[in-house]
Amino acid sequence: MAVATVSQVSKRLRDALMEIDGLRVIEFIPDSLNPPMATVGINNVTYHGAFGGGNPVYLFTVSVVVARASDRIAQQRLDDFLSYDGGLSIRAAIEKDPTLCDTVQACQVVSGGNVVSINVQEVIYLSVEFVVEVYA
Repeated sequence: MAVATVSQVSKRLRDALMEIDGLRVIEFIPDSLNPPMATVGINNVTYHGAFGGGNPVYLFTVSVVVARASDRIAQQRLDDFLSYDGGLSIRAAIEKDPTLCDTVQACQVVSGGNVVSINVQEVIYLSVEFVVEVYA
């Protein structure tokens, strides 16, 4: 199997996230937000994961944004996305097919957290990040 490019893996991660009902998955960060929504971005590439080169390891960040019209509802949405299992679980959606349709050797959601408030055009949202480790 040829080594998957960052763009190929990013697309497959977005495809996996599209399986979550109601979650908008976008390729590029828009000027205005329409939550709940998710973006996938490359965080780091380790090129030589094996002796003699090869076996690159990619770290991606999946950012999920929810509306904060109600603190309780926003927190419940984040809890659902952060859950280990369930229909809204980011981890479950990505790890359902750890090869991302035979694009990579393996992937896993390593962590989720770093909940922060963000202000876009005077509207407050909550955002949470997930770290995805991919063995290309």
